[in-house]
Amino acid sequence: MFDRFTKQATRCFQRARIVAEAAAVAAAVFGARALADGTPHPWGVRIADGASVETEIGPAVPGDGDADDFVFDAMRGQRIAVTVRALAAEAPAVALRPRVELLRSDGAPFRTDGAFASRLGGRLRTVALRADATGTHKLRVSGGPVDPRDPSPDAPRTTGRYTLSLRLGGVAAGQFDGAVPDAAHQLHFAVPGSAGAVVTTTLRWRGDAPALRGLTSPDGTPVGGFGTNARRTRTSLVVSGFRLGPDAPSGDYDLAFDTDAESPPSRVSLKFRVKLPKAGRPARVRQHADEPTLLAVSPASGPVGTTLTLSGTSFADGFASDANVFRAFVGRHELTSVAAVDAAAPTQLTGVVPAGVPLGTRDVVVETSTGQVAVLEDAFEVVAAPPDPDPDAKAPSVAHHPLEITNIKPSGAGGLDAQNRIFRAYPGIPYVIRAAVMGGSFPYTFSLSNVPAGMTVDARTGEVSWPNPTADATPTITVVDGALTQVFAT
Repeated sequence: MFDRFTKQATRCFQRARIVAEAAAVAAAVFGARALADGTPHPWGVRIADGASVETEIGPAVPGDGDADDFVFDAMRGQRIAVTVRALAAEAPAVALRPRVELLRSDGAPFRTDGAFASRLGGRLRTVALRADATGTHKLRVSGGPVDPRDPSPDAPRTTGRYTLSLRLGGVAAGQFDGAVPDAAHQLHFAVPGSAGAVVTTTLRWRGDAPALRGLTSPDGTPVGGFGTNARRTRTSLVVSGFRLGPDAPSGDYDLAFDTDAESPPSRVSLKFRVKLPKAGRPARVRQHADEPTLLAVSPASGPVGTTLTLSGTSFADGFASDANVFRAFVGRHELTSVAAVDAAAPTQLTGVVPAGVPLGTRDVVVETSTGQVAVLEDAFEVVAAPPDPDPDAKAPSVAHHPLEITNIKPSGAGGLDAQNRIFRAYPGIPYVIRAAVMGGSFPYTFSLSNVPAGMTVDARTGEVSWPNPTADATPTITVVDGALTQVFAT
């Protein structure tokens, strides 16, 4: 029993000596590189990323307690790691049991003390979490109760020296699902950023493609275009390795897209990743090949089956090994028979509008073998095809006999006497006759001249109609055949 007690006591003594030596070394090291710059701030002393500070919690009025306040800036989603280590106290004093509070920019706590890890008898407090807002944050260190079992506010508090270190890590990747256009038919996404940060975003959708509107900094200043960092497919837009400028402010950047008011896209989602530069070294950026561009589509309208000519730039990569690796679309319908006009210098493609494309104006899209796309919005209008010929109509025939009107002739000619119905019209009785034609080439076209009021003729059938004859008349009917031969009768 005595031997076991002696061994345990020896181990405890050795552990305490090691801790004391480590604390002394930490005090010397951290004290030599105290990086709190002392910049005035309403919340406390500003501390920089990577800083280590040694300071002290002194005696205080019971129930109040001394506390040290520090402030630092962090971005939404950025990892925050805080370590507070109490230094050894000379006996019989009780070493500081640090209590750590981390507050957001609005003053609300991230976590309470109970959420922090505790080691070495309560003399080490650590926390690692991600900021849920961009801005200035507050870190408060105070002494915990001498007796951990006494939670009362008037309980005596521990005092003593301690070291504090702050480490800020990278920004977590984020995602927005189910985005819906606003009243102005725009999509807006808040993406964190800071000076020198490299931003990568992936927008995906179903339906008509959104159009990139631009990126706006937290202070409302438009950010330059994405250039070759943007890569578009039929259902996604990837902006990869876009670097913010050296003077870019920290905060949430507004990434905006325009959508079609009549047919907005569905199931829109955005993923983003922000890479912060390391001290003295910029974040690495991956470069991409030039994105293809589509400049013109000819013709501007036509029915299904129309052959389109697509003109643009940066088409060459698609024809490195196969002339058919390019794909082209009108809306969401793929053109058929896509080929290069000149495979050696492919700046033009041709393709046929397939069946099934709805009527209306559609975007035209070209997709390369690498997945990059070029879009020309509202570039082609699909119109209805010309109506089919009248199935009842007959093709022009070959004339085997001279063109002749057989039933309308002067009185006495062709066996017609003056009492024939053709020559008689009576008031109150509709006058209707049909011209009989033979010979010539079909089809025939009929017309009247020198007609009385109310008399008409059907140009296709030759039927003459006079609903209410009122006076004598001598109209002339003319017929023209398919060979443009004409005859007339009175």
